[in-house]
Amino acid sequence: VIHTVTMFQAERATPTEFRDSEGYDLIGACCALETCGLRDFLPFVCRFCGKKFCQDHADAEKHSCSAQLESKGVLATICSRCGATVKWQDGQSSEAEALQQHVCPVNA
Repeated sequence: VIHTVTMFQAERATPTEFRDSEGYDLIGACCALETCGLRDFLPFVCRFCGKKFCQDHADAEKHSCSAQLESKGVLATICSRCGATVKWQDGQSSEAEALQQHVCPVNA
């Protein structure tokens, strides 16, 4: 008696940003600066535009970040109920959202 064993054969993954042409996982990301494109295993994420960059282009000034020019940085307001300073990052949140997330001791 002869038994035939069929082995499972995995399908090749389609190339994406996270896999190479052979289907293996890639680690890191390519620098988003068009003139660079270097693959960095520990890319930096710009806090203004959210794109990934290599160490040489991580600073907003180094990649001419247009989002930095529009951002006012960290902003603050005073809670009208408790007088606490409430901070938020411009471009990532708004004053209304920051006040809504603020845990005011007067409301407790």
